[in-house]
Amino acid sequence: MEPGPQLCLGPRAPPAPRGFGSQPSSPPQPEAGNQQDGNVLPLTLEEKENKEYLKSLFEILILMGKQNITLDGHEADEIPEGLFAPDNFQVLLECRINSGEEVPRKHFETTAVNILFCSKTQQRQMLEICESCIREETLREVRDSHFFCIITEDMVDIAGEESPTARAGEAYIVSSGFSSKIKDVDSRLLEKYHQAVYTLCSSCALNVWLAKSVPVIGVSVIGVSLGTIEEVCSFFHRSPQLLLELDNVISVLFQNSEERVKELKEICHSQWTGRHDAFEILVDLLQALILCLDGINSNTNIRWNNCIAVRAFVLCSAVTDFDFIVTIVVLKNVLSFTRAFGKNLQGQTSDVFFATSSLTAVLHSLNEVMENTEIYHEFWFEEATNLATKLDIQMKLLGKSRRTQQGNLESQLTSESYYKDTLSVPTVEHIIQELKDIFSEQHLKALKCLSLVPSVMGQLKFNTSEEHHADMYRSDLPNPDMLSAELHCWGMKCKQGGKDIELSFTIYEALHLPDI
Repeated sequence: MEPGPQLCLGPRAPPAPRGFGSQPSSPPQPEAGNQQDGNVLPLTLEEKENKEYLKSLFEILILMGKQNITLDGHEADEIPEGLFAPDNFQVLLECRINSGEEVPRKHFETTAVNILFCSKTQQRQMLEICESCIREETLREVRDSHFFCIITEDMVDIAGEESPTARAGEAYIVSSGFSSKIKDVDSRLLEKYHQAVYTLCSSCALNVWLAKSVPVIGVSVIGVSLGTIEEVCSFFHRSPQLLLELDNVISVLFQNSEERVKELKEICHSQWTGRHDAFEILVDLLQALILCLDGINSNTNIRWNNCIAVRAFVLCSAVTDFDFIVTIVVLKNVLSFTRAFGKNLQGQTSDVFFATSSLTAVLHSLNEVMENTEIYHEFWFEEATNLATKLDIQMKLLGKSRRTQQGNLESQLTSESYYKDTLSVPTVEHIIQELKDIFSEQHLKALKCLSLVPSVMGQLKFNTSEEHHADMYRSDLPNPDMLSAELHCWGMKCKQGGKDIELSFTIYEALHLPDI
């Protein structure tokens, strides 16, 4: 199974205590209505019909989940004004009724005309029941499993609220607030399973995760800014015509460098918001994006429909806000210290192994930034104001600045200080702490075990000193006393094999050697 993009718990856990989470479900009981004096009464005809009707509703909900069909079905800007469009759930339910399914048809024979067959409130209640069942099943699997991995993935909008999708339990790629709630769950799991490792999935760029999890309260636009970036990318991927329009703007702006034009066009045609250098790309592209969005919005001919023009106006307003400019510039600069480290984590096995040794240097650099934030932020804020001036974006005056004249030097200093205290300082603090949390001593020991992958052993000249890190898995082995001897034999085997055949590059390949 391809891992989801965000959080894993694993790779090892001791036998789960029976008291972890909710207790296992009790065995199925016979169909019954009310219980009185210890006697089980049979369901009435009405109760049976209601049960069958609910079963039909849940079958639709589960089908939609399996087929990845949203409940709503239409975005507000996709529906022509004055036209009613039922949601997907309503349509599927009506389809079942029209196809002659007796239970739902009978249920609505006496229902008022034009009433919703299943309201938003009822759908939300059904989702809550499904969520409870999934949670119970996940906890049961964790309790019964000696080894487990919980993988998190994308956020989705369910019944008007952000909820995580899941493949093996909880799931998320989120910003600020929701991230802190999920991390609370993670910490509780780690309390129960001391050998579990909290780690980033290899399919998610470290910088993307770090940016999305920044819990900045003073300037609440980090989550909004990241969402805006993704919406802008999504907007231009709506159609080839929109991408072509952006290509044309890039060609004009960077006409002095054909190579740069080609590079930026290729980037724009990809999902660049998930890259390690997403903020560097955004700063480089921002002028082109603004000009293109503004051009689409102000186009007076019939080239773009009203829906696209309005969306372009909304996005253009968002990316020309000074809060947005300061935020992306600060994130670009702070995350430059983790970019190479994060890129290596998504590289070859040897890149990941050697990256573990560079974490200390990364943290040292970030701590140096923290100790000298005043100086660093001065440069960052100057870069942001210069970019805003280039793009003809007016600088916001915050706090005491609102009580001073716009051109006053004191107002600039006050704004600079405001963004330092509410954006730069908490962002650097968070990234330092997040790196420490993710790359714990336990996690680093696990990564050091990659020295046992044959290709890494070859790069280390078969002189690895990391074998003692494998002790963390000793109790999982059928014959733990043989670990040292087994590792020695493994090293000799890889050294001899390296002379004649290409050494395996991944754990997966190593585990499938013919004579293992």
